[in-house]
Amino acid sequence: MDGLPALNPPEIKPVFESPPEGRWVGMDDHDLPVSFDADGELSELIKARNWGVVVGICEKKSRKGEPKDYAQANILLSRTPPVTEASALSLLESLAQTYHGQTELAKKLGRIWERASAAIPRNDWIFRTWFTSKFRKGWYKEAKQVAMVWMKAYPKHHDPFYLFILVNFVISKAPQSMETDRKLCQSLAYKALASAATNTVNKDGEIVKGQGRILVSQEDLTFLLRVFKDQGRCVEALNILEDHRIGFASPLGNRAWALAIELIELQGVCERWEQQWQTCRQILQAARPQKFNREDSDSNLDFGERGDDWNIWNALVIATSKCFIKNPDLIKETEQLILDFSVSKSRNASLAYLKLHSQGAVADPTSKKLFKKCQKYFEDYSTKIACFRDLQPHLAGLSKHHQEMLVANVTRHGKDRRPKSASKTIWVRQIVSDINSLKLDYHFIISRNEHGDQSDLLPVFVATCLRLYNAYLLLHVELPQSDRGSADDAAILAAMALILMYHRGDKKALLRSIVVLEYLLSHSKHNYDALLILVRVYMYLGAGSLAMDRYTRLSVKNIQHTSVSWMLFTRISTIHPWPATIIVGDSAMTTFDPLLEIEDAIDWHQGASTLTDKALNRMMSNKQWYMMLGLMDIQDSLDYGFARTMLLIEQQRIRRVRGIPQKATQEVVPLTVHVERDRTAFPNYASADKSTLDECLPTVVPAICGSAQWLARELSLAYLWDRLNEKQWSREQNRRLNMLVKNTAAETGKAFTNYEAWANLLLRNFRELLSLIVKQPNPPSEEILTQFEIVQNVVKNDLGKHVEYDSQYFAKMVLDQGLRIPLWHDFHTFYSLLEILRLIERCLSKCTAKCGIKANGNAHEQLGNCIRDIRESCTDIQKNVYGSVTDLRHSIASSERGYLIALQSFITGVDDLGKEINDICSETSSIDIVCTMLQESWFDALDGVDRTPEAF
Repeated sequence: MDGLPALNPPEIKPVFESPPEGRWVGMDDHDLPVSFDADGELSELIKARNWGVVVGICEKKSRKGEPKDYAQANILLSRTPPVTEASALSLLESLAQTYHGQTELAKKLGRIWERASAAIPRNDWIFRTWFTSKFRKGWYKEAKQVAMVWMKAYPKHHDPFYLFILVNFVISKAPQSMETDRKLCQSLAYKALASAATNTVNKDGEIVKGQGRILVSQEDLTFLLRVFKDQGRCVEALNILEDHRIGFASPLGNRAWALAIELIELQGVCERWEQQWQTCRQILQAARPQKFNREDSDSNLDFGERGDDWNIWNALVIATSKCFIKNPDLIKETEQLILDFSVSKSRNASLAYLKLHSQGAVADPTSKKLFKKCQKYFEDYSTKIACFRDLQPHLAGLSKHHQEMLVANVTRHGKDRRPKSASKTIWVRQIVSDINSLKLDYHFIISRNEHGDQSDLLPVFVATCLRLYNAYLLLHVELPQSDRGSADDAAILAAMALILMYHRGDKKALLRSIVVLEYLLSHSKHNYDALLILVRVYMYLGAGSLAMDRYTRLSVKNIQHTSVSWMLFTRISTIHPWPATIIVGDSAMTTFDPLLEIEDAIDWHQGASTLTDKALNRMMSNKQWYMMLGLMDIQDSLDYGFARTMLLIEQQRIRRVRGIPQKATQEVVPLTVHVERDRTAFPNYASADKSTLDECLPTVVPAICGSAQWLARELSLAYLWDRLNEKQWSREQNRRLNMLVKNTAAETGKAFTNYEAWANLLLRNFRELLSLIVKQPNPPSEEILTQFEIVQNVVKNDLGKHVEYDSQYFAKMVLDQGLRIPLWHDFHTFYSLLEILRLIERCLSKCTAKCGIKANGNAHEQLGNCIRDIRESCTDIQKNVYGSVTDLRHSIASSERGYLIALQSFITGVDDLGKEINDICSETSSIDIVCTMLQESWFDALDGVDRTPEAF
């Protein structure tokens, strides 16, 4: 594409701006022969330009499938002059699926935009609308063809050229693209941008004026860098950025801060460490002009105080580490730069010094300098809540000796700083400092004591944290606007230690962590960490209504429907699918319906897609190519994320459990699944090589490495239900499902519970059965009988037996006198069995109807007996399920000593820690309240099982 002529880009109108009145010809009333419009209805609608109703009538007619019923659409597509109104063209295009198999109409439908563009010469508005229509639907190959036609019609315009590059880049990144298409589109995008960069300047080195296929804005340059970096052409990208004619320092780049960050990043990727070091030094010196002699500094890199940015400091440290071997003196210059900068206590500079001596080739093997700096940093910032979080990434660089010294010195520092003043502010700062000290203890000692060598440390640590939190409460400090107290982390630390005790085998510690967190919430009602942990723990205990209550307090909104919702809604259809009554505010009661909440989350995802479309439309008009790519990346993470598909699956399952009519599930099948759970959502103070809180917390959610496989299984189940309900999936959705199942088959993570695995087995059998029956319904073959015998075997030998607890998911929690605490798997077992029975009943009815088998089995005796035996076994299993629910309710309701007393005794125990927790939390009667809430929540969950309709 080198040497392509170009003109100044024209003034671009908004993508969906309507043309001037009378500019385009629409459809008039004479377009429809009377023979096809006897009552004149369509003629009047077309005359009024009511395109929505017109196309709706065409679609309704075409769904009958008879040739005469396609007449109206045929006329609209064949008329001369052609339809040219954008709204009518977009609506006609939406009829594509309706005309599946109508070759003639499909060809005409594919040419409606082309004919419209030919009918309006020298006006690129129709091309822009045409391209946008294809692009927003995700039809990228067709959008590419439109861009090529547009470029041919307007070879000197700027927009079609860059939209052609954009769509090629998108195709090269799309997961569904063929490898040949991917490579071709990468090549086309690169060559076009390389040509644009070359043609931007003339032979005299000046920027060309009045051209379209060149770099005309900073956005074009940033877009070029993104494409080149994605293709691994970083050296070429850096050379362009360093070019004084079109790069960072040129009038085009205008020394923008975003390009400065790009410059530093590319220098690092290309391993030009000395250049990167010089660039960072110049930017930092310009940020503190009063501290440095700026005679030698480059004014191009003067960004003022903005230059004190962690990205710059981080790059400086990395460059120093890389250049250290060739230039050992460089570390002294870097240290001096940091020390000069730190006179005004720059937090970024202090963190840079820590990183300098904790990572890379510069790191001191003896860790002496790092130890001194860590201690100094703690002394300077220990009264800040973020102090430990800043130190945590660098603590692994300390030797064991220096780790022990740091803990000892920090403890001594806290004792030496005991305030003599009665000021609340001073005491709060001291408590925060003590909490940071405890975090260091947790990091170096508590999280590493895996084998119980010092088994008494954990209880003492928990008690210390609770006493410190109570000391803070005695100050009666008013909560800030964040509703999070300065000492809340002390209670969180105590709960984390208790969860760690549970992870190491102490079963009662999990319930004790609930008591501590509820005690914290009684004083800080909206502590995010406490609420998040409780949602996970309550779901694990099967206390769905309590989990819903705490989830409501999180006030989840916007992107949190992706990052947080999975904690509550994954498998909620088999734990607590029915509405629950929760408390809002101090005493107000309201109903939390998981189905409505899930639908709200789904609506947000759909709304996000709509907003994305509108934003992409604006960005396209404004030529913001780089921003378009960023927004599309975000949209892909939403469309292919675990949360969206999980929400749609749980919505359908809850509807099935509650007997609510539902639509087909076909629109939910993704091409791939990105399981991107936010691992930083939960606080983590553990050593880098030890289990995080997220890993220690028990969960009902499939393992990350098995989540995509779990989704594929659930979608397969949804497909079978839709097939049984005579709801057909499109060929494309079937292809996507088969691809997803195939791509996730090799996952090795724990994905299924026992009942889900059996349902998976039955799922395959029934899909095979339905396929066999369609081929040869009567008389039934030996293959059909074999499949029924497999179902019979699973029902009698697997579903009807008691299932032992799987230690990878849960473990028994037994109280005194044989009483036990219900867990999520109890309710999951009840609901899963009932769903499996409902599936069996529906499949049996479908198969017997297709094969003509009567209930008494006279028509086909062997097969009839097999089906009758399956029904009888299913009836017995159903009775056992409801009987188990009754037995569990009676067990929770009462016993000789009383279930509540037994539960309270289990939590308090006979050890010193139980008494300590009881004494500290007695002010709010937390233990009594927690036990009562749990009992009521379990009753509510059991009531939901009883409300579920019977299958047999």
